[in-house]
Amino acid sequence: MISLRVWTALLTPFVAHPLYQRWGVWTPSDNPTSGIFQTIKHFINNYEFYWFSGIILLLILLSIFTSFWTVITIIFIVPFLLACIMVPFLLLTGGIIYGLTSGLIIGNAIINEKIQGRYELIGLTNYGFEGVIWALCSLSIQRSRLLRQLREAYKVLFFISLIIVVIPLIMVGSISPFNSDAVSLEIVGNLVLTMLATSALAIEFIQSSNIGGLLGILVSNYAKTRTDTRNMIIVTFILLQLVVYISIGFLSLLIYPNVFSVLGWDIAIARYQILYTSLCLFTFYMIREIIIILLWRRLADITNVELYELDHITHVGIKEGLMPHILRRKKQM
Repeated sequence: MISLRVWTALLTPFVAHPLYQRWGVWTPSDNPTSGIFQTIKHFINNYEFYWFSGIILLLILLSIFTSFWTVITIIFIVPFLLACIMVPFLLLTGGIIYGLTSGLIIGNAIINEKIQGRYELIGLTNYGFEGVIWALCSLSIQRSRLLRQLREAYKVLFFISLIIVVIPLIMVGSISPFNSDAVSLEIVGNLVLTMLATSALAIEFIQSSNIGGLLGILVSNYAKTRTDTRNMIIVTFILLQLVVYISIGFLSLLIYPNVFSVLGWDIAIARYQILYTSLCLFTFYMIREIIIILLWRRLADITNVELYELDHITHVGIKEGLMPHILRRKKQM
């Protein structure tokens, strides 16, 4: 799985490079604790007694003027329903938010070195320009508090979604050996579809993050100013996302249903629903995988190195022998 390898490489500090031994070479520009973030954090940490007392008072007033069961509904049922709605939505947009944010931070770090006139100088250090690019990329991700907070937040969301999926599966698995009639194939099919949907959200997060990070590297090597870098990253990232969604929508809504109809497979049946969803998920994964490989190939081109040289630094494992034939080409001498 190339996506997972790139994701792991992006999160692995490039400690062998001199930039990691000299933290003061550049200063990250993002400050996620300023403005509204700082205000919210200050309110939560310093006024805990007041807002907690306010919530208790509000619940007491509701129980007096409405009913006890209304308060129980507000405390337990409403948060659960909101979690079932908001968690998938946040996970669906999480990859876009994290990928675009990481791309902007990485692109800003690289273009900052160019504007300051240090890029060519630090390119003479160990590992060459490909090492400089990857070190700046790694430093950007590791030192950004905003990206760390986003990773931690979405880790919690994925854990919650996993609980929501796993608990019903355990219950079904516990009931079915003793009372097989109580568990229908439709229930099992819906649980499996939910599990596949959760897997799709995890894949979307990882692959969107990879695409954003690689775009941050690539775009900064063509842009001349910080504004151009930011605008190009945003536009290119959105265009790639649209290409993926339009492609998977065309295949999933037009092509695959017709193929299933020709084969005589009714998508309304649970087992064919699972097969159809798995096929759509695999297609979604492969389209993103090809885009990541193409971006990685372009990264090798702009640094004027072979893939095995880039792999020596990143340990991603994308080499000429692993590239599809249509993606392989010799460099121009």
